[in-house]
Order: sequence, then structure tokens, then C-alpha cells
Amino acid sequence: MSDFGFRIKQIREERHMTLDEFAAFLGTSKQNLSRYERGEVIPKISTAFDIARKLGVSLSYLNGNDEPDNAPTEDSLMSQQRERMGVIFGALSEKDRDRLLDYAEILLRAREAKDDPRN
Repeated sequence: MSDFGFRIKQIREERHMTLDEFAAFLGTSKQNLSRYERGEVIPKISTAFDIARKLGVSLSYLNGNDEPDNAPTEDSLMSQQRERMGVIFGALSEKDRDRLLDYAEILLRAREAKDDPRN
């Protein structure tokens, strides 16, 4: 069993949930969850990230690394920021979403220019 599968099963058992209940909570099928737990399948990074977010743990933790209790990890902070960004993005009009994306691209170009050793 992979560390990922072990941690998923451990969390499910700690929450006293069946495979069906836990799969529904995670938004996956019972079959996929069972394969994860047995270590037969490792989910795509985006799926693993989503599972970690839903469980309130870091992706690093699910992969077998220990983390201090109640200490925000980079993964969890980024997850919170992405969730917040998704809420904000969804609340904007199409025109404002385009403006936000344009602004994000400007920020990226400015960062790349700053990091360019030729400058």
C-alpha cells in the first residue's frame, strides 16, 4: 500500500466512514477510492490536491510526510488562496474575469522581468 493510500484509509477509518460515504464526500467513486487505498492507483496531482483540500491536510501529509499539528503548510495556504480565488472569480462578470486574468498576466510578466538576469 502506498503512503497516499494508507493515509486516505487511515483518515476514513478515523472518521468512521464507509467506502461509499467517504467516496461521496471526496467526490469520487467507491471503486477509485478502493484502488487508492490499496495502492493500485495514485490519482492525478490535481485530484490528489483536491482530496487533500477536502480533508484539510497537506498533499505532503497524504504522501507520507508528517506535519506539525495546527501549523499551516504551504500546500494548505495555497489551497485556501485557490479556493478564495475561485469564489471571487465566480462572482465576477465575464468582463471583470477577463480584466483579472489580464492583470494576473501583467504581474507574471513583471515578475519574469525582475527575475531575468539580463536586467
